[in-house]
Amino acid sequence: MFPVKKLASTSGFTLVELLIYIGIFSVVAGLVLGILNSTIRSNQAEVANNEVTTQLNTVLTDIQNQVNQSSNLEVYPSVTSLASPTSTGSFLKLRMNSSSTDPTCIYLASSTVYMAQGPDPTNAGMAANKKSWRYVR
Repeated sequence: MFPVKKLASTSGFTLVELLIYIGIFSVVAGLVLGILNSTIRSNQAEVANNEVTTQLNTVLTDIQNQVNQSSNLEVYPSVTSLASPTSTGSFLKLRMNSSSTDPTCIYLASSTVYMAQGPDPTNAGMAANKKSWRYVR
């Protein structure tokens, strides 16, 4: 008779083991991607908040410098805005020593800070040269 050869045992993974490993890897990868996505969104929100804070600090510094340079302050709690004649809000008028910047008017309307300097010949007592800063989150 012929001798029977033994089949050599091959090392490797069975199909069931591979499916289990793939399943575990998929769950772990999904969790890691969820955490990564949450971290990225949180970071983007923090960057946006920092940008708005920096811009607002710039505006406050500009306003503070203008107030320090002014000779008189006039505050109107409710007045027609520089931006739109139909809206009303707080209004700050700074009387300056220089005729080219007198008056300097500062007004806030719907996330926009307006600053206008110099006399407006069409609107006595108001300022002409307008500058604005808009902040959106």
